[in-house]
Amino acid sequence: MIATSSPQRQSGVALAWLRLALQGVPEGAVVSYGELARRAGLPGRARQVARLLAQGAMNDLPWWRVLRSDGHIAMPPTSPLAEEQRRRLLAEGWQEPRRRWR
Repeated sequence: MIATSSPQRQSGVALAWLRLALQGVPEGAVVSYGELARRAGLPGRARQVARLLAQGAMNDLPWWRVLRSDGHIAMPPTSPLAEEQRRRLLAEGWQEPRRRWR
């Protein structure tokens, strides 16, 4: 019989690798959800990264350094968390990209 790991164990391992990857993002740098997933050995799992961050699973880490692939904050601009993320990023020297209107 082949042993398989449970989804909970897989999720715990994924969270551990994501935590390590996020710890490795230095002050003043940003990373996309997809890039963070790739660095954690989870290519193609950007949505899993977003879900874990939204659940507060990594609040003790620099969550504010994770952005969309276009360099923008993923949350609605007027949300309190988006304002907090913007404030923290600006304090680290980040320059917000201009919005492109279609």
